[in-house]
Amino acid sequence: MAHAAVLIEEYVKAGYRKIHLDTSMFCADDKRDRSKTLADEIVASRTLKLCQVAENTWKKYISPVPELIYIIGTEVPVPGGAREKEETVYPTKAEDAAATLAVSKKHFLDAGMFDAWDRVSGLVVQPGVEFGDDQVFNYRREKAKALSNKILEYKNLVYEAHSTDYQSETGLKALVEDHFSILKVGPWLTFAYREALFALEAMELEILGKNHADLSKLGYTLERVMVKEPRYWKSYYHGDENEKFFKRKYSFSDRSR
Repeated sequence: MAHAAVLIEEYVKAGYRKIHLDTSMFCADDKRDRSKTLADEIVASRTLKLCQVAENTWKKYISPVPELIYIIGTEVPVPGGAREKEETVYPTKAEDAAATLAVSKKHFLDAGMFDAWDRVSGLVVQPGVEFGDDQVFNYRREKAKALSNKILEYKNLVYEAHSTDYQSETGLKALVEDHFSILKVGPWLTFAYREALFALEAMELEILGKNHADLSKLGYTLERVMVKEPRYWKSYYHGDENEKFFKRKYSFSDRSR
C-alpha cells in the first residue's frame, strides 16, 4: 500500500485528473487465502486511503480546490488480455456491482469524504467482453441487460469497461448505449501500429528490393529480439513452434509491443 500511495501521489502531481483506484489485488504481506478475492470491506478501506492521498496531493501541489474524478472497481479482465483459452465470459452480476458501490460509499461518507464521493464518476465492471491471443468475445447486450439497467439507479455514474479491444463498431456503439461509457483499449492500438509498420516494411522491399544494403529488417529484428527475451510473451502464446512463430507477429494480445 505504501508503494501504491506513492504511485497515486506521482500521478496526481503530474496533473492526471481521472484516477482509477483499484485495490483489489493482494499486497505482499497479506496473509489471506489468495485463491479467493479480497473482501469488499478491505478493498473499500484501501480505496478510501488512496483517495485521501490523491485529494491531499492535489491540494498541496495543484490547487486548493480538488478537481479529481475517480473510477473505482477491480480491473477486469486482467490487463493485456486473457492468457488462457476461455469458453465464455460472464458479465458482472448487477448485485455485485451494487454491493461494491454500497460498501465504498459507506467508507467514504463515514470518513467525511462527501465531496470526493460525489466525484466518483465510474465503476469498472465486466460487460462480457474479452480477447485472447487468437479469440475475441463480442459484446452481447442481452447478457448484460441487468447490469446495464442497474447503473440507472445512481446519479452521475457510468460504467468503465476494460479490454474492449477488437470489438466491432456495432458492439462499441451498443456498449455506450448500455452505459458502458468509458471504453479502454490497449493492444488494439498497438496491433494497428504494428500493422502499419509491417506495411511500410513491405513497401520498402517492393521499392528497394530485398538485396538493398540499407533495409530496416524490422520483421527479422522483432522476431530475433522476442525469441531472445521470451518473458514478455511466453505465458500468452501457446502451441507448437510454428504457431508461436505466427503469434509473435500477429497475435491479438500483441505482446510484440
